Amino acid sequence: MHASETQLVRREASRAVDCFATSEAWQGFLDVAFPNIQVDDIAAHAFRADVRRLTVHDVSLSLISTQKHSVERTLGCVSRGHADYAKLMWALNGQLHIEQDRRRVTLTPGLLSICDTARPYRVDVPDNAEFLVMSLPYAKLSGWLKMSEGMTGRPLSGLAFDASLASLVTLIQKADVSQVNDCETVIASVNEMIAAALARCAMALSGTKSRDQQKFMSAMHLIRQHVLDHELSPDFLANKLHMSKRSLYLLFQENHSSPATAIADARFERVLQLLRDPSLDQQTISRAAIDCGFGNLQAFSKAFRKRYGQSPREWKSRSKVAVH
Repeated sequence: MHASETQLVRREASRAVDCFATSEAWQGFLDVAFPNIQVDDIAAHAFRADVRRLTVHDVSLSLISTQKHSVERTLGCVSRGHADYAKLMWALNGQLHIEQDRRRVTLTPGLLSICDTARPYRVDVPDNAEFLVMSLPYAKLSGWLKMSEGMTGRPLSGLAFDASLASLVTLIQKADVSQVNDCETVIASVNEMIAAALARCAMALSGTKSRDQQKFMSAMHLIRQHVLDHELSPDFLANKLHMSKRSLYLLFQENHSSPATAIADARFERVLQLLRDPSLDQQTISRAAIDCGFGNLQAFSKAFRKRYGQSPREWKSRSKVAVH
């Protein structure tokens, strides 16, 4: 274990706050929670940061109260990895200054901005600041690769972002390890709200109401709505959207995906939700796969292992929600 990692205390049965009283301890926390980021302009003494953290599989939330300092993800940091996440940051107290892609934004309480870990960024934090960070992998934000460079370093506001913030703050303050299903439900709902709101923001910034983008959002909604239906397929989507199959494939290609990939992602996500359910008996894993549209169990098991590096049974036995 990294020496600074001992500063982190896992508290799965409580909602305690982790406290960091030195700059070295804070850098240690960042090394674990936000890999490949460096601390600048931090007081050599009397530094303090309090963190309330919740991790639900590949999505993490951090509610942070801290004194003045800066964090920076340099080109060197980017080259070392962890470059496939969007970091959503809401200011709750004080003014955060965020810089990426030659844009600099000042976040006042309630405003949101996003940093992409694939490129350098810098965050300047004032004294007595409080802010919320949500780390989302690209796969959770449909079309993010296409819109990323136009969305970073900007102030984002709106009802969907406000509702997301309220839900996430409530979740991180009140959730505990016994509420696995509730945590997943809130995260999934917020994720969908944010993805849809970002797509609308991207269209507004481009100055056009893209019919193709609206079609793509409709396609993704259909996939989520019919994920348990065995008839869900590219043909099904094309028919529902009143477009040719070729046009459907081009639509998804424009968003760096394909109909088959999007359907598989949605089905696997639903399978994972079922596998996390403690009431699901080990003998009914195959039933969960069938219910989620996977007709060939051998192909399902092979695809699951390729995607997650372990069998469904192994994944279920290790699956948990960690609350820090």
